[in-house]
Amino acid sequence: MEEFPEIINKENNKSLLDLEDFDLKSLLPNYNILTEAENTFGYKHTEIDRIKMKSNYSEEARTQIGNLNKGKHLSDETKHILSEKALNRLPRVFSEEALANMKKASKPIILYNKNGTVYGEYASITEASLNTNCSIKTI
Repeated sequence: MEEFPEIINKENNKSLLDLEDFDLKSLLPNYNILTEAENTFGYKHTEIDRIKMKSNYSEEARTQIGNLNKGKHLSDETKHILSEKALNRLPRVFSEEALANMKKASKPIILYNKNGTVYGEYASITEASLNTNCSIKTI
């Protein structure tokens, strides 16, 4: 493909996404799930694509990928840094129509506090994200 000529930051991220959009629209790759950069809303792989992707990975490769982080331990300092970064992510904003579509396929979740008590029960990850002012990825 091509290399983005700058170190990516908040200021030039839009340029990077524009470049990715251009590539997606120009190349029309078979396995890319996105029709535009950074937007996976509503996409589902076809059964044929799922079979093709599954056939590309042997059981040995899957096991190897699954074992990448097994047995690794993070220091308390690293855990704290990761936790702080996750908690400070800006939440995404969705339209009412987008929220309605997501709710159709959503599953209810329960969020727990660190001490194991229930923080809240939500109809979906998106609802939990909006109510806790926290990123979907963090949840």
